[in-house]
Amino acid sequence: MLKDGEVYCWGRNETGELGDGSKVSKTQPVKIALPGGLTAIDVSANGRSAGSYSARTCAVLKNGTVACWGENVLTPTLVGQLANIKSISVGGGHVCAVDVVGGALYCWGRNQSGQVGIGDTFFVQFPTKIASVSDVVKVSAGSTHTCALQMGGKVFCWGRNFNGQLGLGDTTDRLTPTAVSALSGVTNIQIGDSHTCSLGSTGLHCWGSNQVGSLGINSYIDASTPQFVSLLGAQRIDLGYGNTGATVDGALWMWGNNASGQLGNGNQTNQPKPIVNNLTGVSSLAFSVSTSCALMDTGEILCWGNNTYGQFGNGTTASSFTPTPLVWP
Repeated sequence: MLKDGEVYCWGRNETGELGDGSKVSKTQPVKIALPGGLTAIDVSANGRSAGSYSARTCAVLKNGTVACWGENVLTPTLVGQLANIKSISVGGGHVCAVDVVGGALYCWGRNQSGQVGIGDTFFVQFPTKIASVSDVVKVSAGSTHTCALQMGGKVFCWGRNFNGQLGLGDTTDRLTPTAVSALSGVTNIQIGDSHTCSLGSTGLHCWGSNQVGSLGINSYIDASTPQFVSLLGAQRIDLGYGNTGATVDGALWMWGNNASGQLGNGNQTNQPKPIVNNLTGVSSLAFSVSTSCALMDTGEILCWGNNTYGQFGNGTTASSFTPTPLVWP
């Protein structure tokens, strides 16, 4: 998405997740036509590869409605029953959106682990209000778990908890939002595949799956409670499928899964603690299954890791272990 609200997509497109009316992968950005010619204020995309591959993209439009595409819907299509939405997060098979009115939370989609948060494990076809949590300022949806940040810095998590990714001190799934009592003063929450991280007044904390060093605590042991990450001054965070990144004064630090070179340090060795990347002037981060991208202060976009489907947006499918510039058509 560009700062003027136009949406561009590129990369894998097997289920129409790019929204250009086809199922053909694109190696360069393609402008997507949104309903009513509207622009977007927020965009999120995710998918799942367990079983049959599927992926979805959703955008919050300027008028507060939501359009989604993918999962064999080839162009942006309005989601009924939603209005006044300010932000959205797409998980592996479910979606959650935050309403501007009272911070109400709506979720729908796959729910086999209770990740929708309505108290059962049945598929939820339509956006459903999660009545047990309000005053939500941010929601983050992972593969099979979800976390919400409440006004005032309180965190709630629910869904799959096999690796302790809910931060509740155990590995029991939760079917409704449950407060993470160990956290307070949180300002940002982000979910990866099976791990979670938060930023706040007490610093950076991560928990959940850690077999590839995703938590940044210099070990490979899972943690079911928030663990302090020794990276002072972290400002922005993003999580992928086992990899984690944070910025400190615009400099990029990364750790965890590096099987596809997604840490951007020139090799494929997993890292259990933060290591500095050579990038400075990083404005924001976006990580997928095996590809990492950064938006720079200059407006340039750099990507690294796996590029099999053209995820770099540079017109090729050549992968790289170091940051590579996107090329606008």
